[in-house]
This record gives sequence, structure tokens and C-alpha cells, in this order.
Amino acid sequence: MSSNRKNNKNKKDDVLNSYAMEALEPRLMMAADLGAALEEFSTNDLSAALNSSLASTFSPLDENALSNHTSSVVDFSDSEYTKLSSFFSEVTEKSSTQSKTLSTAISERFNSISTTATNAANSLADIASAINSNYENISATVDNNSLALLFDFEHEALLANVLKLSSNSIHFDIDADLSTSFSLALSLDLVTTSTEDNIDYNFAFRSISLDHASVSLKVDELGANLSYMNLSFTEQAIDSNPDFNLSFNIDSSKTITPDFSVDFEFSLDPNNSDSLVSFAAGEYLKITHTEGGLDIGFYD
Repeated sequence: MSSNRKNNKNKKDDVLNSYAMEALEPRLMMAADLGAALEEFSTNDLSAALNSSLASTFSPLDENALSNHTSSVVDFSDSEYTKLSSFFSEVTEKSSTQSKTLSTAISERFNSISTTATNAANSLADIASAINSNYENISATVDNNSLALLFDFEHEALLANVLKLSSNSIHFDIDADLSTSFSLALSLDLVTTSTEDNIDYNFAFRSISLDHASVSLKVDELGANLSYMNLSFTEQAIDSNPDFNLSFNIDSSKTITPDFSVDFEFSLDPNNSDSLVSFAAGEYLKITHTEGGLDIGFYD
């Protein structure tokens, strides 16, 4: 009897222990959202996209040397602005007086808009609406699964003694006010991956392009004296034209329209008392730019 009971007990234990564990498929607790996807792009992918794209965006502006637009009378070699593209390397945000590199400014704006979009990210249209409502210098539009962003940038600086204007016996070291304004169009594609249990969102960089740009180097009043033909001259503000103006307007096709003018007026310094040369009342010396260089003449 005891042997049969023992065998029955062993059979019962075998039944209790003979079960198979079913492998469970993994389940994602939360689906990725658009705000998180934009933040991930900003953190992980944006820097590499900018490094590979910004240089090629501006390099077509450098096919002609800057001196070609000024009849070689302006020398940029002592400045950091030896190429037209170099005028767009720094920007100044309205919230700061300190300039920063263009790539840094773009990254900081992306970090900001990804945070803003996190609270309004049910669709691309929601993200665009949040951007347009919260930023003056960023605009957004949606085309199917693409998010198009337009960044507006500005920069102002004083270039002290870095531009040299010279022709024949005339030479000036120029302090010029620099002002730049430009817009960059940046496009992202929304990539959606669907599975049975989840929808995953990712943003992919499509392109970046220069929408339009302008550069202005201007001197309202030169504030300099002139020695010419052994005579001393003092600058005069005879008209309202800026003394020096060099500007470039650039459209979306990267067509460059330059404008360059020089308009210096000088009166004879009264300290030339020993000179046999005298000016009639109202007569002055004027320096202007011509296609071949600088033109010097006497006017009244």
C-alpha cells in the first residue's frame, strides 16, 4: 500500500510541474510623439546636418573676390571678411548683445522650438502653429509630411580700421558700420513607422538654403583729414550722402547685386597759409568712385 501511495504522489507532482511557459511578445507602453521626435532630431542629428550643409549653402557667393565689386580700391586682406560668405558667419540675437556663430544660433533656436512643440505636437500643423505664435524670427509651414522653417537673422558690428581704401596717392583706413540681414529656409521630412502596436515618428533633414540676404558696409562721415598735392584738407559734410557705401543684395538664386559708392568732400585747411593755392568760397575737393578707381576733382 505504501508503495502505491508513493507512486501516486510522484505522478501527481509530475503533473503539477509539467507546464510550459509561453513566450510573451514585447509591448511598448507609450508611442513616440512628434514633440519628442523633434527634440531627438535637435539633440542628435541637427549638428551633423549643419556641418555638412552650411558651407555648401554659402560657398557659391565666393565665386568672385570681394575686390572685384570695388574696382580693387578696397582692400579686405586685414579683416576677417575676405569672402562674401564670411559676412554671414556670425549673428546677433535680439535677446543678446553678444554675437554668436550661425550654427550655434540655429542649434539654440531648434532647442527652443522643440521645447515649445512638446506641448503642442498632435500634428505637424500644431507644431507650425505653435512656432508661428511664439517666435518673431521663425516662421513655419507644412506641406504634406514636410515641415518648412524660415529663420531670419541679423548682425551689426563696427569694423574698426580693417578696410583700406586706396588709389594712386589717396589712402584711407576705414571704420565701417556692418549690417547684415538674411533668411535661411530649412526643411524637415516627417518619417512615420507603423507597427501593430505602435507608431514611431522621426524627423529627417532634407535641405537648407539661403532665401535672401543683404550686406551693408557704410560710413556716414569719414572723419578724416587728407594730404594731397602737398596741401592739407579737412573733411566737410556738404551733402547727406554717406561717405562710403558698399552693399550686396542676394536673392534665392544666389544672384548678387552689388552697389558701391564713395563720396568724400574736403575743404582746404586754413592752416595752408604759406601755400600759393587758394579756394574760392564754396569750392571743395571731392573724391568719388569710378569703374577704374577713385576720381578726384574740384567742385563748387
